[in-house]
Amino acid sequence: MMRKKIILALVALWVTCSSPLLAQPEVMAWGNIIGIRIDGQLIDFESSLAVAGKDGAKTAFTGKERQNPMYTRDGKSQTVATAISGIRFTQTATEKGKGIADYLVALKTIYGVEATAFSFNESDIGIDVYHTPAQHAYLIKTLGAYFASRGLSTKLLLGDNSDATTFDFILPALNDPATYPYIYAVSFHSWRGCDDHTLNNWAWAARQINVPLIIGEGSTDAAAHRYSQIFAEATFALYDINLYTRIAAICQPQPILQRQLTSDYSILWGDGIYSSTGLLRPTQRFWNLKLRPNMRLPCRLPARAATSIRQLLAI
Repeated sequence: MMRKKIILALVALWVTCSSPLLAQPEVMAWGNIIGIRIDGQLIDFESSLAVAGKDGAKTAFTGKERQNPMYTRDGKSQTVATAISGIRFTQTATEKGKGIADYLVALKTIYGVEATAFSFNESDIGIDVYHTPAQHAYLIKTLGAYFASRGLSTKLLLGDNSDATTFDFILPALNDPATYPYIYAVSFHSWRGCDDHTLNNWAWAARQINVPLIIGEGSTDAAAHRYSQIFAEATFALYDINLYTRIAAICQPQPILQRQLTSDYSILWGDGIYSSTGLLRPTQRFWNLKLRPNMRLPCRLPARAATSIRQLLAI
């Protein structure tokens, strides 16, 4: 019978140097991990072990009352031994300590670089860490305080949402003054929902707590890499720059971070990019991005700001 040993290293983010661990993994007796509990509050996610066929299809996976596992604990390690479809697994989940703060301290002390801000990308939908709105607020004030206790000036992003439509995700933190000292900026991604009303909400949120607004991922279509020939179309470039101009006028963000300057969303064409031929050359999107920093916008605009390039240039 085949045997496989799996070691899972769980990072507990919220611990102090002088007190016992405040974070504990929630390991089920059948092997699934359903989250990390911080001061009694569960930061939930779920893992499982699975056996798949040659075609990649899942054929069996761990779950309650599905196997006959053996569960043991030894100090900070929890071990589950079980079998799925004739394959034996031994899974060990170990509480590993301070986690991300240790990396940030090493970055500062060894390389002389201090991170300005930290974020779990798109945690409103779980890529790859999921938070409820309340958990997001709790993360900011607890992890932010822990960073400070380690001598770090690194703060956190409020939001960094998957798109503009999930604005309510940031409200618990926005309504909790205990989070304010640890927020570097408000952030969202511009893939969907960028109507004037929603953009004004994001601009208002940043003004409420007097921090910058960051567009953490800028563009109009998160799935465009699946039909990549669209990147060579002038209409796609127009949609991009039209959105950026409206965001700049309404939100006045500190940066708009283009998603992304790699081959996945390339602003160049030719030399094999998406099977394109010829010499490597700029697309219209390249020239639009090159032009954008030179745009001159008024310091303040009415709440219903210009909604197209033509309207903006007429101001």
